[in-house]
Amino acid sequence: MEVSSLLFCMNANLTISYVNSNGNEFILKIEEDYTGFIGEMEFFQKDNHSLFNVKSNQPGNYYKLTKHQVLKVLSSNNDVFSELMELMTRRYNTNMRQLIERLTQPTRTSIVNQILQAHNLSGHSFFELSSTLNSKKLGITSRTYRRIIHELIDEGVLEKSEKRYKIVGKL
Repeated sequence: MEVSSLLFCMNANLTISYVNSNGNEFILKIEEDYTGFIGEMEFFQKDNHSLFNVKSNQPGNYYKLTKHQVLKVLSSNNDVFSELMELMTRRYNTNMRQLIERLTQPTRTSIVNQILQAHNLSGHSFFELSSTLNSKKLGITSRTYRRIIHELIDEGVLEKSEKRYKIVGKL
């Protein structure tokens, strides 16, 4: 998709994903209560086609800026230009670091980390896991995700009650 404008959003919940040539979606990041730019990397490229899909999960405030508007502000104020570059660089480095960490750790370790995160966020002993969403975050099939969850249950580390899970052993 060609990017012809820069979006600035406030308090948005977004899913950023990549769809490979087989049509499998790989969720790179879920942003909650995000305030900042969307599409800034593609906006400044000569061939400005977007590599990623961005989907709004919950309404926020969005402001569409044309290339003319952005260039006018950037050329008139060096501080704004500098801050925009710093913001883009920081966001890129943070996202790439997180992505590389997820891609370089074994699948089972990644799933265990998701289990621990879901447990900590729930505030209760039982918590929910979405095999579809979590597998897409790791770039694996939901079947592989469920297989590893069942292995953890069989090992006595995880317990399942209806659609909720509980940690009962050492992960």
